[in-house]
Amino acid sequence: MIISPTEVMSASQIIDISQWGNVGLGTFGEQFFRCTKLNITAVDILDLTEVISFRCMFLDAFSLNADLSQWKTNEIIDMRYMFHNASLFNCNLNNFETKDVIY
Repeated sequence: MIISPTEVMSASQIIDISQWGNVGLGTFGEQFFRCTKLNITAVDILDLTEVISFRCMFLDAFSLNADLSQWKTNEIIDMRYMFHNASLFNCNLNNFETKDVIY
């Protein structure tokens, strides 16, 4: 699902991401904050160009359990509360490069 900046949608209405496509996440963090029913089934890799913050990205995404292991995280500097309260999340993040993370 691609949501335009002008489209108003409740976070709880975002249920599945089946393809990332050319979505731009921005640099601010909180991309999927309070998406309590979020499931990611996309097999394509998310383009993280220009993204520097994952702060609160999946905060309160209670049902999230997706494979994010191929994400290129070498530019990320902030991962505070990224998975806070994402209680079902159980993905291997050993491939996440975190040497530049300061928060």
